Amino acid sequence: MDNFEQNQANNSASSPGNQSTQQAGATSFADDFKSFYKGDFKSILTLFFTSPIDGIRSIFVNLSDRAYTSALILFVSVFSVYFAGSYIMIPEKARDYWDLDLIFFMKIGLLFVIFMLLITIFTFGIKSGSGKPVFKTELLTGGLCGVPLGILCIALLVLRFMGEKKVIELVDSPVEAGTVFLVFLLYIFLMLINVVQQSLKASGTKDSLAWYGSTLVVLLSFYFTYKVVWDMLF
Repeated sequence: MDNFEQNQANNSASSPGNQSTQQAGATSFADDFKSFYKGDFKSILTLFFTSPIDGIRSIFVNLSDRAYTSALILFVSVFSVYFAGSYIMIPEKARDYWDLDLIFFMKIGLLFVIFMLLITIFTFGIKSGSGKPVFKTELLTGGLCGVPLGILCIALLVLRFMGEKKVIELVDSPVEAGTVFLVFLLYIFLMLINVVQQSLKASGTKDSLAWYGSTLVVLLSFYFTYKVVWDMLF
């Protein structure tokens, strides 16, 4: 955690001041993007696997002024990963058969971004009952959920390279992907719950509410993404 805080402090010290033009702002974000993946992301990823409870909670407890920027970077990253990843995952023959264009794959990326945003909104709602959450910093909750989602995308790409049939089977029924993959999906689900739970506990939410609320947040986010957003986009 010390590395994460040090990276955040270094980024804050070296971040450019207010820019007067859009081009300067874009350049600043690009620099922040590079800086994030050179430092903070490695520390965050380490916390996910070496200290999944105290480490993740400490990110929310020790929020820096870079939290908002870090959250935006994670949102953009998940969009990019699923935009490119879904294009690679779907076999070329299937893309031609269903006449899938780039807009379709952009919608796939947007679907996961909305899922993360819904997690942010529901978490914000729970925290509003016991404190004074700030939406910009609460975006980090949804942003950090992008880490397990990114891991999921990598696993799907591995399946893709094992053969086109694996991907088609997974689309038809996740059960066909095998027991190991189903256990892996459960692991991703638990990682999402853990991020939300540690975010709630860091704000002083009671343990019982954090325990049940985190599961409810993830389930509701998935439900609205699948039942509402999917129908709107596709």
